Formats: sequence, structure tokens, C-alpha cells
Amino acid sequence: MASSFFDTLPIELARASREAPAEATGEPSVALTATANWRFLRFLFLPLCAYALVLKAKMLTDFASEASAFSILDGWRSEPALYALLLGCFGALLSLARTPVRQKLVVLAAVVVASVTSISATASFLFYQVSGSHIDWVLGHAFMIRMGEMLNVASSESSNKALFIHLVVPPLAAALALRAKPWRAPLAPKFSRLRHARVYACIALAGALLSAAPSLTLGRRDLFLNAPWKVALSMFDSLQEPVVHSEYDRAALAAARLVPGTKRPWRNVVVIMMESTRATATTSYEPSLPTTPFMTKLAKESLLIENAYTVLPHTSKATVSILCGVEPHLRMPVTESRPGSLAARCLPELLRDHGYQTLYMMPDTKEFADWDQLVKNVGFEDFVALEDMENAEDYEWAHYFGREDDVSLAPMRKWLEENREAPFMINYLTAAPHHDYRAPIRYGFEDLAEDEVFNRYLNAVRYQDFFIRNVFALFKELGLYDETVFVLIGDHGQAFQEHGRIGHSNVPYEEGLTIPFLIHAPGAFQDGPRIENLVSQLDVLPTAAALLGFDLEGGQYAGQPVWEAEADRVHFFSCWMERECVGSVDARWKHIHHFGDQPDELFDLEADPEEHHNIAERHPEFSQMRRKAALEWRAHVNAAHENHLGYTGIDRFLEIAGKR
Repeated sequence: MASSFFDTLPIELARASREAPAEATGEPSVALTATANWRFLRFLFLPLCAYALVLKAKMLTDFASEASAFSILDGWRSEPALYALLLGCFGALLSLARTPVRQKLVVLAAVVVASVTSISATASFLFYQVSGSHIDWVLGHAFMIRMGEMLNVASSESSNKALFIHLVVPPLAAALALRAKPWRAPLAPKFSRLRHARVYACIALAGALLSAAPSLTLGRRDLFLNAPWKVALSMFDSLQEPVVHSEYDRAALAAARLVPGTKRPWRNVVVIMMESTRATATTSYEPSLPTTPFMTKLAKESLLIENAYTVLPHTSKATVSILCGVEPHLRMPVTESRPGSLAARCLPELLRDHGYQTLYMMPDTKEFADWDQLVKNVGFEDFVALEDMENAEDYEWAHYFGREDDVSLAPMRKWLEENREAPFMINYLTAAPHHDYRAPIRYGFEDLAEDEVFNRYLNAVRYQDFFIRNVFALFKELGLYDETVFVLIGDHGQAFQEHGRIGHSNVPYEEGLTIPFLIHAPGAFQDGPRIENLVSQLDVLPTAAALLGFDLEGGQYAGQPVWEAEADRVHFFSCWMERECVGSVDARWKHIHHFGDQPDELFDLEADPEEHHNIAERHPEFSQMRRKAALEWRAHVNAAHENHLGYTGIDRFLEIAGKR
């Protein structure tokens, strides 16, 4: 079998090193810059390097006010270092390739590697623009297997012209470089080729050293590293995480049940999960905003929780926290949408033991994130999504995979009329405030903020308030209002650059974690009481069970009824992406650990509620203690889920394990 070029490379180097100098053989020496190889490499890598530097410059712009000019220049170092490494490696290979076939193979490899590198830089830049976070290897894998969903998000934030410019850069650079056709150029003398290979090797070594060397002044590793190195380092860090032993008590989980009490004033429960609704987007939590007049009026006869937090700011994960009363899997893959993935008995299943009819409803497509399977896992019997709703085309799109919420009113009425004889539970996930905030104009459009995007978001929250009013009107019309408990709670918040981040999935600040939480039980809470102590989404299940007149026995539920919330409670939270952030918050202190991508943060929420002043360096021991506790919490929660799922090794991070 013929040996490959890479198999014979050591032989080529040894043979070339034994060659006599060009002067001794009479062969003229060839300058490196005069070769077709150099022209090819220069036209391939230098334009892509310049393109990457432009993208990095845009990413560093927001950081420029906090850093010195030298820090910004240091932040640029990673890009030219990477392309120097690639140029040097492929230059050495081309210099030692003696046949046109081998040269073509090296050229093809160089074009592929350069294109992938450039595309990863583009993806990292676009994701940073959309979220303020940085791409990692798990997100890269998710993009590959869920490309349609990911492209929907990207296209909603970038114009077609911008996307075209980004995508056309690699093929243009390749076309320009291939004009050199190094495989057709006369072969330089062996001595010259060896000398060229040594020069290229030195360039590659310098690039490798500059890439590996940490930033001297830039305190943000996530901004310093180039995209491929960030992805590779995130993979290494993930796989190096220690695996702790933690698992669910299966006997306790199986024994979880609701025991009827002596008094059951309300028999039905409706949970309205308010999509992407941060607490300060509602009038009850931010009186200067006239976004939610109905909820504000309702709060006067309801129990309002003033400090409610999500566990992980992502909808599918929040669904587990709210309906199952346990922490979700604290990793990016949506493992909760895998058959048999939830160990705990969730509220719908517990209520079905007592004859409850259960419905999950949303005006979104059920294929998004495998929502159909998630609903089954949680324990709902009936599921009504956008595909099941008649005359959906008569309603506006609220975002790129869901229509305005009023499309749900008719099918909700139909289901209630068919199931009203039995007690029931309904979970409704709203759509209007979801990114990309198209803000249906059925109830008008107001100027609520100067920023155009934020204004659309606030108008979407305003629309949601009208929809909630319509739901209450429907229950009153059908005579079901007086015997129904209503739980209104946000799945997560939403950020608009308050701390350099956009969206919710990787926002550990108050705008991403704090949510509205209101409980309305007709006849109770007439004076509009308030709960000031910190409350979690984990408290919804035990709270709803208590209001329906049940005692919760067994299980391993982490919450308690909201009126039992303790003043000294510490709540742990996590970002969605792998090794993005983890932290904890109590009535006064919030600590955030960024896994080394940027320094840990500690905020005194009493003195600094908007989290402007990081005081972690002033309290190193306290910060270290909170970091250790949060990391241990994360490790044990993940281990329990992964033992239940049967995931080991790389399966802990990727979705492939659930698709066998």
C-alpha cells in the first residue's frame, strides 16, 4: 500500500537536511516570498486574519471604556497568532510536498481549515452580538444538530445583507488564493524548500506560543481568546471536570404523593408561565412602567412575591423547576425532552392520581426543542400547540416560531367546556415577550422606552397583560373562576445590555434571574399581602399543592410553600451554556463565578441593587466560600441527573446519548 505524504514527512525532512547547499550544487536559491506557495498562503490567511481582527475590534468596543489601550491591543493578539500558526504549518507542509498530488492535498486541507476557522469566528461574533456570551463546543454541537432552530435565531438579529457578507468572506479568500496554483509552479531546489520549511516552522512556533500565552492585561479570557481556541479550551475544561457521586433516592421519588387534607377551598389550578418576563418589566415591580395594569389590579387581591428567582434562565429548564419542584439538569442539552429523563414525579402526574384532567397549552410550534416529549415527561395528558389551533393565520406572529397569545382563547374555551366536570390543571406558556419581540398590535402600541428593541419588548409584555385579562374573563364567563387557583410566574428574565449581555440564557444578573410571581386564589389574599423573603421557582409545586388542599409526602422536592420561605435562604442558580456561570444569591449578597473567563463577581444588593460595583476582591474568603458552595451544588445536581439518564463521559455534555 502506498504511503501517504504525512507518513513519509519525516523521511522528507531527513533527506532534505542532507542536501548540499545551493552554492555547492550550482542551483540558484529561491526567496520564500517569490514562491507560489507564499502567494497562496498570503492571499488565503491574511484576508481572513484581517476579517477576524475587524470582528474582534467590534467585540472589544464595549469593553474599551473599562480597559487601557494596551489591554485592547493585547486582546487583538490571539487572532494574528492563530493565523500565523496556520500559515506556518501549511507553509511547511507545502514546502516539503514534492508532487502536485501532495501539494493539492495540502492546499485542500488549508482551504478547509481556513474556512472552518473563519466560519467559527463569524459564529462567535454573531452569537456575541445576539447574547453577549461566547460560543463553546457544546453550543457548536447543538448548532450542528439543530441548525434550523439556530439559524432562525441568528437571522432574526442580522440582516440578509450582513449574513451574506459574513458567509462570503471564506470563499472569496479561497478563490483569491487558489489563483496562485502552487501545484503548477516549478519545484524549488531541495535546499530552498528545506530553508522555507524551517522559516514556516518558526512562524508556526511563534504563533503557537502567542496563542497559548495568557493575556497580560485583559481580565476577560472570553474576549481575549480566538474562537477556535475558545471552543477547544471549553471542551478540555468540560472533560476535565471531576465527577462526583450523587443520585436520586429512587424509593423516595416513587413514593411521592399528594394526600388530601380536611379542607379544599379550590379544586382547579392554572399556571401561567410568562415567557421572558423579567420582574422589572411589569408595573407591580416597576411602577413607572404602565405595562401591566391588569396584573397590578389583580395584585391588590393576590399574594405577590417581591423577590422571586429562576434556577436556570431557560424555558425548558424553568419548566422542570416550576412543575417538578427539582433543579433541572444544569447543562445546555435539553435532556428534559428525552423519554424517561425526569426522575421526579411532577405536579400534573401527582394531581392525576386524584382524578385531575391536565392540559399544557402554548401558541408555539411543538417541534421547537422537542416540546412534545417534554410535556409528556412532565405528566400532562393533553397538549395543544400552535399546530392544533384553528384559524391561526388570523393572528399575528409574536416571534419566529409562535403567534400572539389570543389564538389560544378559542381552544382553551373548548377544552374547558369538555373537561369542566372534573378537577383540572392547566399550564399555559405565553408567547408575546419572546425574542424577537414582534409585539402584536391588537391592543395598540405605545412609546414605553427610547430604545427600539426594548420598546418592542415592553409592548409585548403589555400585550401579554391583555391576554391574561382575557383568560380571567373566560373563567368568569364559564363559572370556573371561584374554584380555581391562578399562579402567574415568569420562566426567566430578559437582558438588554444592562451588563453587556442580551437575552436570558447566560444572564446571571437581576434582569435575567428575577421574575414576577403572583398567586391569585379567589376569596383569599384580599388585602394584597406581600412576601419579601427570597422565593424560588422550586416553591411552585408545594405551594400549589397546599392551596389545593393537599399535603405533599415523599419525594425529594427542594422547595416549600412560599409563606414558609426563610429570611436567610440561599438560592443557587446557573447559566444555560456549559461552564458559563454559576452562583448564589440571598437577601443581601449575590456571587457569580464565570469559570475563569472573567473575574468572579460579588454584589451587595442592599447597597447596589443594580449590580454596578463588584466587591469580590474586598471579600476574598467570603467569595471563595460562595464559589465553592455553588460549584458543589452544580456538581451534585448534574451527577444526580446523569446517573438517572445513564450518561457517562462525553455523553454528559452532548445530546447524542439521548438519541441512541
